[in-house]
Amino acid sequence: MSQIFLSKSLPNFYHLLTDLYFTVAMEITNHKNLNSGVLTIRVSGDVDLYSASILYKTYCTIADRGESLVHFDFSAVNYLDSSGVGAIIRILQVAKSKGLRLSFSGIQGTPRKVLAMSNILPLLKEVE
Repeated sequence: MSQIFLSKSLPNFYHLLTDLYFTVAMEITNHKNLNSGVLTIRVSGDVDLYSASILYKTYCTIADRGESLVHFDFSAVNYLDSSGVGAIIRILQVAKSKGLRLSFSGIQGTPRKVLAMSNILPLLKEVE
């Protein structure tokens, strides 16, 4: 039985993911600030082998919609493995290739250590 948490504004991934036979312990929600134009993607739970591709595909969908200012809130991310690091690298590559701006906040604990050890942390624009 699958447990899937996705934003209601991204229903196209639901059908793709309901056939999976594992639990995805990550939730993605998004909110756009109409004053600043920044779309915030709040990620919570684990960004690992099972969920990293969901994070990447979610960002690609948002980037394809033309959202030029995207902020990732990682304050509720408990765990990040090498698949999660890979997803972040791929997200950075997509953003750079399309001329989009990204920012990150809330990277703490083990996820911060993993990103620091993999030398990815300096590539992220962190804001408060």
